[in-house]
Amino acid sequence: MPMPVVWCDGFDSTDSTHEATWYTTADFTVGTPGRFGVGQYATVGTSAFKTIPGGPYTYMGAARAVRWGTIAGEPILFEFGGTSQHCRMLRNASGFVFMKDASSTTIQTYLGAALQANIWYHVAFYAKWDGAGNGQLRGFLNGNLVLSMDGVDTHNAAPNEFSYFLIGGGDVDDLYVQAADSIVGNLEDQFKGDRIVRDHFPQSDGDHQQWTQSTGGTKFGVVDEVGPNDDTDYLSDATPGNRVCFGVGSLAPDIASIDAVQLMSVGRFDTTGPHAIKNYVREVGVANHDQANQALTVTHAGYHDVLEADPATGSGWTKPGFEARQYGVKDES
Repeated sequence: MPMPVVWCDGFDSTDSTHEATWYTTADFTVGTPGRFGVGQYATVGTSAFKTIPGGPYTYMGAARAVRWGTIAGEPILFEFGGTSQHCRMLRNASGFVFMKDASSTTIQTYLGAALQANIWYHVAFYAKWDGAGNGQLRGFLNGNLVLSMDGVDTHNAAPNEFSYFLIGGGDVDDLYVQAADSIVGNLEDQFKGDRIVRDHFPQSDGDHQQWTQSTGGTKFGVVDEVGPNDDTDYLSDATPGNRVCFGVGSLAPDIASIDAVQLMSVGRFDTTGPHAIKNYVREVGVANHDQANQALTVTHAGYHDVLEADPATGSGWTKPGFEARQYGVKDES
């Protein structure tokens, strides 16, 4: 079984301001059209990057779609490592992908096919961290394993971060990150393949409606915008234990399977803290499945949970199961 998904984003609905998991501000803008969805991220200046803390992970991987208007320079596609040493997957000025170890030494180049301008490619990079020369690196291009090296110094020291970069302009879409303390099987078997990440927004009021809307007649109507509008309209609550949830409608007919569902809410607190929320899944008429407690701050930020199993069944998500659930937020404290 592939290592768990810890983050995913289709870049259709948000921006760097609201992505709490990413803690380095990036020079990104939301652009359209995306590869399959309504939007993607694009660099505003000459470079941009995002970083996610690695935590205690030994294995980490990431995949995304990428496109450039011009093939030039040497953009970093992915980077794993600590403060001063990193292993990387890059693209050179001729369009070929290659890898560098933690000492910035080029260790392998794939010469089978050069990337072209104005074409979407799906790329992935997986690493086992080890500073004693026992690390592993794997690189994928359009689902094919094209770079593979064992016995590599991949740098095994905190904070073991993951970053993805765009240098010299470019677009990115359909990103997911996987991480684990241990894996079953080989590193190359952890790749989930090319995935589409799609956003679903509240479309109807659900069973729980204890929060107060700032305006309008429905609660879902103040939180259904594509791209959070912060204090323009919103839901608020001052009573711990209160809940609000929503229906999100039907999935597109072309979706055959679901790898994971990510719950994403944006919020802040405006009274003396600390205050916290919990995202949750509502099994209609049966139970609430609360997720981890997440502390709010005084500025708007995003709070997410990734669920690879339907909490109502304990098994993988199905289309009927996803459509039957409601999704919401609990005022925890």
